[in-house]
Amino acid sequence: MKEFLSMWVQYGDDAKGCCIVLNNKTFENSSLRRIIYLTDDGKCDKKDEKVKIFLDEFLFTYRDLVSFCNHKIDLNSEEGKECFLEIKSLAKYIISQISYLFKNQSYKHENEIRLIANRTSAELDDVKVICGSIPKIYIYNDSKTYINEVILGAKIENPEDYVSFIYKQGNKMWKDDKQSQIKVTQSTIQYR
Repeated sequence: MKEFLSMWVQYGDDAKGCCIVLNNKTFENSSLRRIIYLTDDGKCDKKDEKVKIFLDEFLFTYRDLVSFCNHKIDLNSEEGKECFLEIKSLAKYIISQISYLFKNQSYKHENEIRLIANRTSAELDDVKVICGSIPKIYIYNDSKTYINEVILGAKIENPEDYVSFIYKQGNKMWKDDKQSQIKVTQSTIQYR
């Protein structure tokens, strides 16, 4: 299902925007990762068994290290406190490297997939920032984008004004074919 009312409210400019459905061909050479949705107590679905195993092993190892430190060093001593802080710091670092792959299960309807791009300091020229109340970081990607469908919001004004422009852009995008392969529809979501 492509349309959810909550998605139009949250991301679709109050149903005056559009939903762009991309073709999988766009991401042939990309590193895509499916978001894992966690319950409030940190549990994930059974279908995410590999993630669950990783998290369980990570927590076991973390607890094991703390226990090891506790048996070898008094955690109330300066050396013990320092050891515990180092373990905690390492654990935070490891989790920070994958934290962008998790969201609360209340967002599960989004069925989100993220495009992951790692950059070294030498490759930061293509990283851009849009400033605002919440700064957004993005990487300009010059690979070809293939759009299958544009769904115009239920409350968009003069939708017919957008259709010819979309088809014209589609002809450029799908130039190997005789005509645009972009389907243009209007949302059927009941929206007040």
